[in-house]
Amino acid sequence: MHSIGDDGGRRGVRGVAAASSEPDRGCAVGVAGGRASARCAPTVPALPPGAIRLLCLALLAGGALLACPGPSPTRLDGGAPDGAGGDAGGGGRDGGRDGGGTDGGGDGGGAPRRLDALDPVRGTADGGYGVELFGAGFEEGMQVLFGQADCEALQILSDARASCRVPPGSPGRVDVRALWRDGFESRLEAAFEYLAPGTISVGYGRLLSPNTDGMVAPGGSVEVLAEVYAEGVTPGPGQGAGLSLQAAVGPETADPATEPERFAWEGLAYAGDRDGLVPGDLANDAYAAVLTAPTTPGRYRLAARVLPDAGDPVNLDPTGTDDGFDPATLPIILVEEPPPNLPDWCNTQWPPSIDFGSTAGPVTVYGQVYEPGLTDSGGDPSALVAELGYGPDGSDPAADPGVWTWTPGAYNASCSCGNNYEYMADLSIASSGRYDYAWRFSLDGGAHYVYCDTTGLADGYDPADAGDAVVP
Repeated sequence: MHSIGDDGGRRGVRGVAAASSEPDRGCAVGVAGGRASARCAPTVPALPPGAIRLLCLALLAGGALLACPGPSPTRLDGGAPDGAGGDAGGGGRDGGRDGGGTDGGGDGGGAPRRLDALDPVRGTADGGYGVELFGAGFEEGMQVLFGQADCEALQILSDARASCRVPPGSPGRVDVRALWRDGFESRLEAAFEYLAPGTISVGYGRLLSPNTDGMVAPGGSVEVLAEVYAEGVTPGPGQGAGLSLQAAVGPETADPATEPERFAWEGLAYAGDRDGLVPGDLANDAYAAVLTAPTTPGRYRLAARVLPDAGDPVNLDPTGTDDGFDPATLPIILVEEPPPNLPDWCNTQWPPSIDFGSTAGPVTVYGQVYEPGLTDSGGDPSALVAELGYGPDGSDPAADPGVWTWTPGAYNASCSCGNNYEYMADLSIASSGRYDYAWRFSLDGGAHYVYCDTTGLADGYDPADAGDAVVP
C-alpha cells in the first residue's frame, strides 16, 4: 500500500515517481517524497546534411547498394530552390509549408517534389529495359535523366510512381535526376550502375513446369514456366535486366547442351517475382510461355535455358542448377491424338431377349446412357447420337460394325431415369436365324462410338451379354 500525504506543501505519492505532464527536452521529471527529480537522456548532436551525404557516398564506394541523397535541390536557371523564401526558420528537410528543404517543397508552401528511389538499381549498358521510379510530386511533362540521357517512354503512374526505359550508357555509376517543367530538380547521386557485358552471372535456375512427362495433341499447347536468380539483378520487385530465357521442344534423344540446333527455341516472357531461399525476398524472376507442340505424333523432349548478357547459355532442368544439368531429367512430351470423348456409361436396357416366333411385328428396344454434365443436368439430348443395331450371333460390333445393321434411336422424354437419358427404337429382322442386338452412343457426331451390352460398361462389351434375338 502506498500512502498519500502532504510533504513540504505538495501532495505526492510516497515511493512512486509521478511523471510530469510536460517533460523538458526528453527528461523524465517527477515528484518523489515532495522533491522534484529529473532523469535526462544524453543529448546526441544531429549530423548536418552534408555529413550524412558524405557518409552515404563512403559506404557506396565500399560496394554498398545505396541511392545517396544529393545536394539541396537547385533550379537550372540559377534561382533559389522551390519552396525557399518562406518564413524564417520554417523550412525543414521534408519540405514543409513554410519553406523548402532538401527533399524539395512546393513553391512557397506547395506539395513536396522529390525523387526517392528506383528499381532496379543496376542493369546492362545496352539499356532498353524497364525501371520504376518512386518519390513525390510526379507530373506529366517532367523528365528523368540517367546521367545526361533521357529515360525513354516515361509514364507517370501516380504522383508518387513512374516508369520508363533505361537509356543506353557506359559501364559505371551515373546520377539519376528528376526534372520538373519549371526547372526544379531532384537528384540521386550514383544511383544507377551500368554493367559491362559479361558481368551478370546466373547463380541458379530451374524448369518449374512441366516437370514430368505428359501428353498433348498434335499442334497443341505446352505451358512452360521457369525461374532464374542472378546476384544484384533479379532480387527485389520487378524484372532484372540483362537476362532472357528460352524454351523449346526437340527430339527425345537430343541434348540441348550439346545439340542446341536441334531445338526450335522460343523466347519466354517475364512473369513476375518468386521467393528464393527466404520467404518474401522476391529473389528470383519467373518467365513463362506457351509453346506449340509438333504436329507429327511422337516422343519429344522439352528444354529451357537462360541467356545471360554475354557468355554461354545456362541449361535448366526440373531439379535446378545446383546439381548441374542432366538432360535425362527433362520432361518427355508425348504427341499423339487424344482418346475420343465417349459417354461414361450405357447399356441395352430392355428387353434382354426377343423371340420373334412368339411376337408379332417390330419390338421396341430401350437403351440408357450417362454422361456427366449432360444427362445429369438436363443437357440437350441431341448432343448424343444413339443407334440400335443387330448382327450375327456372337459377333463384336466394335470390332466390325459394318456387318451390323443400325437404326437411329429417339429420345424417350417420358422416362424418369434419374441421371440417365433413355432412347428407343423398333427392332425388326426379316431373315430367320439367331442374332445379337445392342445400343451404341456417340458424343462427336458419330465419329466414335461406345457399344453397350445388357450389363453396362463396367466390364466392357461382351457378345455373350448382348441382347439375344431369334427369328424363326
